[in-house]
Amino acid sequence: RKEKVMHNWRQISDGGVFESLVGALLYAENPEMICFGRPGPDHGLDMITPDRKHVYQAKHHVDEKMRSALDSCNKDLKKFKESLDPSHKNYKWWKDVNQWTLVGNFLKNSEDLEKWEAEIVPAFRKMGIKADFLGEEELNVKLDRNPEIAQSYFKGGIRTLIYPRETYLHLL
Repeated sequence: RKEKVMHNWRQISDGGVFESLVGALLYAENPEMICFGRPGPDHGLDMITPDRKHVYQAKHHVDEKMRSALDSCNKDLKKFKESLDPSHKNYKWWKDVNQWTLVGNFLKNSEDLEKWEAEIVPAFRKMGIKADFLGEEELNVKLDRNPEIAQSYFKGGIRTLIYPRETYLHLL
């Protein structure tokens, strides 16, 4: 039986690096994933599945608390609603979305899960979107399945064999 590896998430101290890591993990699972990989305002759209039905938003918080990520989500809800307006510039990306996943470097507890269920899930449901999340625990599982990515981001390794499309995205 393979032992679970716990990664030192404090090594990732930058939101751009975290988003790159999340993009690499999601792309490893689905090479058709669209990873935008650009800093700045994005209306909650960091990665999207090729059918444009599932959006992922990477949220990095230095304190690693889900509460911080939840507070950010609540602030972003207005932007998400705006993106669902047909006159909005991001509507073409959001119009078919039926699932949104928060991906964060956070640990969760029962109080956080209650807040998620009470605040975030209903707010997205009103928009016709299912909301879920991936925290450190779930990301560690993905890193275990992709040790070359873990080596690169957590152990100072260099990824010499990366996916061709990923190379292209980093050149943009």
